[in-house]
Amino acid sequence: MTKPKISVLITSYNRHDLTKVHVRECMNSTLMPDEIIVVNDHGDPCLKDMLKELDIKTKIIYAYILDDIPWNYTGARNLAACLSTGDYLISEDNDNIPNNNLYALMLKHLQEHPETALVLGWGRPVIEVKDMIKYPISEWEKYAKRKAPPHNDSFMIRREIYWKMKGYDEKFAGAYAWVCTDWNRRLVRGGFNVHRVKAQYFTAVGDGTVVCECGKSKKERAKTVICPDCNFAYKRMSYRNYELSRRKTHVQPSGGILNFTYEFEEL
Repeated sequence: MTKPKISVLITSYNRHDLTKVHVRECMNSTLMPDEIIVVNDHGDPCLKDMLKELDIKTKIIYAYILDDIPWNYTGARNLAACLSTGDYLISEDNDNIPNNNLYALMLKHLQEHPETALVLGWGRPVIEVKDMIKYPISEWEKYAKRKAPPHNDSFMIRREIYWKMKGYDEKFAGAYAWVCTDWNRRLVRGGFNVHRVKAQYFTAVGDGTVVCECGKSKKERAKTVICPDCNFAYKRMSYRNYELSRRKTHVQPSGGILNFTYEFEEL
C-alpha cells in the first residue's frame, strides 16, 4: 500500500511562541507529517523568522495574509488547505498541540474505518506556554492546571471530504466562535461520520480570545460582526451569525474563497 501523504494546517495570529512550540511538536510526532503549512493571519511578521530557528525536519510552508480582515480564521484555514498536497489534512488551531502519538492513531482509525470522514482527539490538559517551551511533551501532563473538554475544531480529515464540504465559510470571518458552529452543523447535515481517538491535544493557559463586552443588543449585533466601539468581534450572541449558521446552504462571499491577498514561501 502506498504511504499516504499527511499535511498539517496551522493558523496563527500573534501567539507566535505558542505556534513555534506547535510546529516543533508536529515534527516530534511518531507520524512525521510530509508538510506543515503555517498561515499567519496578518499578525506580526516575525513568526517566519521564529519558525526558521527550529530544527526543521520536514517541509514547512509559511504563508502571510496581507489584508487586515478581523479574525480571518476561515480564510486562513482555506488558504492552508489550498497550499497543501496531502491525502489527509490535519487542521489545527495553534493553541491545540498534539501529543506525539495522536497523528498515528488518527490515521490508523481513518484507514481502518473508511466510512469515517473526520477524526478528533480526546480531552486537553491545560498548561502554561512557558512550561511547553521548557519541558519535553512527555512531561507536560504533570504541569497541567486543569483538563479542558475535547475540541471539535482540530481534526484529521480526508482531503476530498474537506473540499466536498467546500472548506470553511468565509462569510464568518470576524465572527469569533461561529466558525466552529457552522463547520460542525454542516458535517451533521452532510451525513458525515465523525469519531474520536483516545489521544489528546494540550492547550495553553489563558489563551482566550478577547471579545466584545460592550453589552450590545441583538439588533445592534445584527448590523455587523465587529463592535464599532471596541473593535472586537462579537462572540456567539450575534443574531446575524446565528441566522447564517442556521441556513442549510453553504454561502461564500461573492468573490469565492481566498477573497484576499497573500504571499507564501517554503522555509
